[in-house]
Amino acid sequence: MILHDGRHGAGLFLLQHWLPLLALFLCTVYGSAAEAVADASAQAAAAQPSNIRVVRMGMERVYSTSEKTVDKALARLNINLAGRQVYPQLGTKVENGMIIHVLGRHSHLSTEQVEVPYKQKFIDDPKLKYGETKVETPGVAGKDEVTYENVTRTGFEQKIELERKHLKEPVDEVVRRGIAQAVWTPQGYVHYRYKMIVEASAYTWGAGASGNTSLGLTPRVGIVAVDPRYIPYYTKMYIPGYGFAMAGDTGGAIGGYRIDLFMNSLWQCYEWGRREVEIYIL
Repeated sequence: MILHDGRHGAGLFLLQHWLPLLALFLCTVYGSAAEAVADASAQAAAAQPSNIRVVRMGMERVYSTSEKTVDKALARLNINLAGRQVYPQLGTKVENGMIIHVLGRHSHLSTEQVEVPYKQKFIDDPKLKYGETKVETPGVAGKDEVTYENVTRTGFEQKIELERKHLKEPVDEVVRRGIAQAVWTPQGYVHYRYKMIVEASAYTWGAGASGNTSLGLTPRVGIVAVDPRYIPYYTKMYIPGYGFAMAGDTGGAIGGYRIDLFMNSLWQCYEWGRREVEIYIL
């Protein structure tokens, strides 16, 4: 914009000249004020009392203190330290939630590095034989630094853990676990000897079951009627949709590759109907 009035031009010149200086002044003033507020907040936070827990003679008590070091906090609480060790050390900075241990007269501190065992993680592998395992990634033990209070008593010494620091995290061992020729069940993978396809129906009290089974067993869920020429008595099996079972009955209509499953109710028999299933002989 071009101004023809010389006075306006001079005013515009002064504004352009002083505006940066004014902005710098305001930033300096308000910046200093913000720093002052931050410093005041930090000082106020530092002035807040800390809650500490003091453990001595097997008892723990909670105190609130504004002292900044362990020795001053214990002195303020009038705790007698004559002949006693303290953990953490007396000059340690007090932090909120800190636990301070005042040891007994017959106790002493010790620090040890202990091994942290690794865990095992399993991967089910259908290419490996059932029950066979193969380590894919070896486990590596971790390491902790543990501070103990060693309490000397008549005839023995007791170690009480005061603090544990993790120096090295353990690495899990990864193991492949063979599940070849295994079937998944509610109990996990189960090895089977062979499988067969059969026609399965269902029976219950008053609908095929009227007394003990042919083996003298009381009919119950898990008892299966079979043709013993094809599935011997007492054969254990897993039937998807039904569960674990045992060949414990037979019947005049049960022949060849046909089985009859005992159910608790007629409604369950109707729901099952007659179907072709793949059963697993255990």
